[in-house]
Amino acid sequence: PASEEERAISPAPAPKFVDKLKKHGVKPLSVGRSIVATWEPHQATVLEVIKELGLELEIIFNKGAVMILPSGINKATGLAAALEDLRLSPHNVVGIGDAENDHAFLQACGCSVAVDNALAAVKDTADLV
Repeated sequence: PASEEERAISPAPAPKFVDKLKKHGVKPLSVGRSIVATWEPHQATVLEVIKELGLELEIIFNKGAVMILPSGINKATGLAAALEDLRLSPHNVVGIGDAENDHAFLQACGCSVAVDNALAAVKDTADLV
Protein backbone atom coordinates (compact mmCIF):
# COMPACT_ATOMS: atom_id res chain seq x y z
CA PRO A 1 0.00 0.00 0.00
CA ALA A 2 2.78 2.47 0.76
CA SER A 3 4.16 2.15 -2.77
CA GLU A 4 0.69 2.32 -4.37
CA GLU A 5 1.89 -0.29 -6.87
CA GLU A 6 -0.55 -2.73 -8.41
CA ARG A 7 0.17 -6.41 -8.96
CA ALA A 8 -1.94 -8.46 -11.31
CA ILE A 9 -2.88 -11.89 -9.95
CA SER A 10 -4.35 -13.09 -13.22
CA PRO A 11 -4.06 -12.47 -16.94
CA ALA A 12 -6.20 -9.91 -18.74
CA PRO A 13 -9.27 -11.14 -20.60
CA ALA A 14 -8.46 -12.55 -24.04
CA PRO A 15 -9.41 -10.02 -26.75
CA LYS A 16 -10.80 -12.85 -28.90
CA PHE A 17 -13.19 -13.76 -26.06
CA VAL A 18 -14.43 -10.18 -25.68
CA ASP A 19 -14.77 -9.76 -29.46
CA LYS A 20 -16.75 -12.98 -29.78
CA LEU A 21 -19.14 -11.94 -27.00
CA LYS A 22 -19.72 -8.62 -28.77
CA LYS A 23 -20.37 -10.43 -32.06
CA HIS A 24 -22.98 -12.56 -30.26
CA GLY A 25 -24.72 -9.37 -29.11
CA VAL A 26 -23.88 -9.62 -25.41
CA LYS A 27 -24.78 -6.20 -23.96
CA PRO A 28 -23.98 -4.62 -21.63
CA LEU A 29 -20.42 -5.87 -21.50
CA SER A 30 -17.78 -4.53 -19.13
CA VAL A 31 -14.12 -5.48 -19.39
CA GLY A 32 -11.74 -4.99 -16.48
CA ARG A 33 -8.15 -5.96 -15.76
CA SER A 34 -9.12 -9.59 -15.14
CA ILE A 35 -12.90 -9.71 -15.36
CA VAL A 36 -15.51 -9.61 -18.08
CA ALA A 37 -19.01 -8.88 -16.83
CA THR A 38 -22.53 -8.82 -18.20
CA TRP A 39 -26.02 -9.61 -16.92
CA GLU A 40 -28.48 -12.47 -17.03
CA PRO A 41 -29.74 -13.94 -19.37
CA HIS A 42 -26.40 -13.86 -21.25
CA GLN A 43 -24.83 -16.72 -19.23
CA ALA A 44 -25.77 -19.29 -21.89
CA THR A 45 -24.05 -17.29 -24.62
CA VAL A 46 -21.02 -16.73 -22.39
CA LEU A 47 -20.73 -20.46 -21.72
CA GLU A 48 -21.11 -21.22 -25.44
CA VAL A 49 -18.28 -18.82 -26.34
CA ILE A 50 -16.02 -20.20 -23.59
CA LYS A 51 -16.58 -23.71 -24.91
CA GLU A 52 -16.16 -22.67 -28.55
CA LEU A 53 -12.82 -20.97 -27.86
CA GLY A 54 -11.60 -23.67 -25.47
CA LEU A 55 -10.88 -21.24 -22.66
CA GLU A 56 -10.42 -22.08 -18.99
CA LEU A 57 -12.73 -19.52 -17.42
CA GLU A 58 -15.26 -19.54 -14.60
CA ILE A 59 -18.68 -17.95 -14.53
CA ILE A 60 -19.60 -16.48 -11.17
CA PHE A 61 -23.00 -14.98 -10.44
CA ASN A 62 -23.78 -11.94 -8.32
CA LYS A 63 -27.51 -11.31 -7.96
CA GLY A 64 -28.15 -11.19 -11.71
CA ALA A 65 -24.67 -10.13 -12.76
CA VAL A 66 -22.68 -12.66 -14.78
CA MET A 67 -18.96 -12.36 -14.08
CA ILE A 68 -16.32 -14.25 -16.05
CA LEU A 69 -12.90 -14.73 -14.50
CA PRO A 70 -9.83 -16.91 -15.04
CA SER A 71 -10.23 -20.26 -13.33
CA GLY A 72 -9.37 -20.02 -9.64
CA ILE A 73 -9.57 -16.23 -9.47
CA ASN A 74 -12.13 -14.73 -7.10
CA LYS A 75 -12.37 -12.43 -4.10
CA ALA A 76 -10.66 -15.03 -1.91
CA THR A 77 -7.58 -15.21 -4.15
CA GLY A 78 -7.43 -11.41 -4.24
CA LEU A 79 -7.63 -11.32 -0.46
CA ALA A 80 -4.90 -13.97 -0.15
CA ALA A 81 -2.59 -11.94 -2.42
CA ALA A 82 -3.21 -8.75 -0.44
CA LEU A 83 -2.68 -10.49 2.89
CA GLU A 84 0.58 -11.98 1.64
CA ASP A 85 1.84 -8.55 0.58
CA LEU A 86 0.78 -7.05 3.91
CA ARG A 87 2.10 -10.03 5.90
CA LEU A 88 -1.23 -10.45 7.65
CA SER A 89 -3.21 -13.51 8.62
CA PRO A 90 -6.76 -14.17 7.40
CA HIS A 91 -7.62 -14.28 11.11
CA ASN A 92 -7.18 -10.48 11.07
CA VAL A 93 -9.96 -10.06 8.48
CA VAL A 94 -13.66 -9.44 8.91
CA GLY A 95 -15.36 -10.01 5.56
CA ILE A 96 -18.81 -8.76 4.66
CA GLY A 97 -20.85 -10.14 1.78
CA ASP A 98 -24.29 -10.65 0.30
CA ALA A 99 -24.21 -12.74 -2.87
CA GLU A 100 -22.92 -15.80 -4.72
CA ASN A 101 -19.54 -14.22 -5.47
CA ASP A 102 -18.83 -13.83 -1.76
CA HIS A 103 -18.80 -17.50 -0.65
CA ALA A 104 -15.07 -18.22 -1.12
CA PHE A 105 -14.12 -14.77 0.20
CA LEU A 106 -16.16 -15.16 3.38
CA GLN A 107 -14.74 -18.65 3.99
CA ALA A 108 -11.23 -17.18 3.76
CA CYS A 109 -11.90 -14.54 6.43
CA GLY A 110 -11.37 -14.94 10.14
CA CYS A 111 -14.89 -13.65 10.72
CA SER A 112 -17.61 -13.59 8.06
CA VAL A 113 -20.67 -11.37 8.07
CA ALA A 114 -23.73 -11.52 5.83
CA VAL A 115 -25.73 -8.32 5.47
CA ASP A 116 -29.47 -8.38 6.14
CA ASN A 117 -30.43 -8.54 2.45
CA ALA A 118 -27.89 -11.28 1.66
CA LEU A 119 -28.92 -14.43 -0.14
CA ALA A 120 -30.03 -17.24 2.18
CA ALA A 121 -27.05 -19.39 1.15
CA VAL A 122 -24.66 -16.63 2.23
CA LYS A 123 -26.45 -16.12 5.54
CA ASP A 124 -26.34 -19.86 6.20
CA THR A 125 -22.54 -19.97 6.06
CA ALA A 126 -21.68 -16.61 7.66
CA ASP A 127 -20.49 -16.32 11.24
CA LEU A 128 -22.77 -13.32 11.82
CA VAL A 129 -25.85 -11.87 10.10
